[in-house]
Amino acid sequence: MNFRQHLAWLKSRHQLLTIDQQVDCHLEAAEIVRQLSHQSLPSAIHLQKLDSSRFSVVANLFFPCGSDDVFSGARDGFCDALAAIPDAVPGTLSLAAWLNTQSDYAYLLQDQLCSDLKKVETLYDLPLLRYWPGDAGPYLSLSVAIVRALDGTIHCGVYRLQVQGPRQLTAHCLPGSRTQQIYRDYQQAGQEMPMVVVMGIDPAVLLSALLPLDTDVDPIGFAGWMQGEAISCCASPEHGLPMPSHCEVVLEGVVGRDDPKMDGPHGNFRGTYTTPVLCPVMTVDQIWGREDAICPVTVVGPPPAESYCLARARLPYVKWRMTRDFEWVTDVKWIETAEYHNALIVQIKDYCNENGRDVLFDHQLMKGASMVVLVDQSADLSCPEQIVWQCFNVPWREVVYYHKETLVVDATQIGSRQRLESDSQVRRRVEQRLKRWNLDMHRGL
Repeated sequence: MNFRQHLAWLKSRHQLLTIDQQVDCHLEAAEIVRQLSHQSLPSAIHLQKLDSSRFSVVANLFFPCGSDDVFSGARDGFCDALAAIPDAVPGTLSLAAWLNTQSDYAYLLQDQLCSDLKKVETLYDLPLLRYWPGDAGPYLSLSVAIVRALDGTIHCGVYRLQVQGPRQLTAHCLPGSRTQQIYRDYQQAGQEMPMVVVMGIDPAVLLSALLPLDTDVDPIGFAGWMQGEAISCCASPEHGLPMPSHCEVVLEGVVGRDDPKMDGPHGNFRGTYTTPVLCPVMTVDQIWGREDAICPVTVVGPPPAESYCLARARLPYVKWRMTRDFEWVTDVKWIETAEYHNALIVQIKDYCNENGRDVLFDHQLMKGASMVVLVDQSADLSCPEQIVWQCFNVPWREVVYYHKETLVVDATQIGSRQRLESDSQVRRRVEQRLKRWNLDMHRGL
């Protein structure tokens, strides 16, 4: 499912709201999206007429759907597709090695750009939104940056790209991110890093770029496998980087030709402005776009911003990977409204010891986690009230602590006190009687 097909699919489900009135890119467009989002409208929002660009934008692309919807196609859904991967992955066989055996879903490179793409003069021809009054400038918010590491592996990432001039962007990559590591390798080798930025691509590729995949996993090939259909790609003209063929806008250039520039402040998902930092500059050599290009944007901020929907869509992969890597992990769930902070509830089996928990906290998927709540198998992860009750019923001085920078709440025990449990025989007998009486439909805490 490419970008245009996804929009048509949303429209067929009455989940694409179109606004054909003139809208100002300076704060007004973002405010429209925020106010409509707070009305709990489960819709993407297409702003057709912008004051400063012939192109249009669509926001809340992932707002009305989850990862199963995004990966719709030949697969039954994201969760089912992950469950179908052999049990040996990623144990005795890495995900990358197994993915290489799925050759039907590997992308094939074409030699030329899509004929629908035409030259665009400068970045100022694109729809550049300013989202919050204190933002240092407009930026591209839902574009995918594609780079090739020196070892030949491809990486895709979603980063904020602040416009610094008609052909300059600062790339704000978080410390420790894969793109930052690749850029440092280029710096040490005394080379500029080629980069392609694509907007309006197959949603599966965008979501794959957001997933915490291993560095040797090809994200475009992974996206093709997950949706059950290979992603059609072409090689970028200057550097031969792979990019989905059905793009709305393409930027090609290099990072590192010019000195770093200050990026920010910008409003972010924490509900505050970021601290300005020096970031590497992408010098854009070529820009292409469709005549009627639709550029995806995401209005970042406190809930119910789309950033939380994007984070929630990653959960099936995180759960699949953690339950595969740790046989004593039975379930994983985000803490509601804290998904983007990587705050997790992890359900574990009783025989997980303290050393095992430390290994869990050091796992790559836990990197940057702000908070982890541990619960045992008696907890119902579908009942937030029960989780909160369980957390506040533990002796905090004993079970609340920091592991490096992660706050840990170990709610798997209540000190030395014996848990309240019903008599098992009586419980089963009552369950059967309630079924006969048709009184088993409403289960409480």
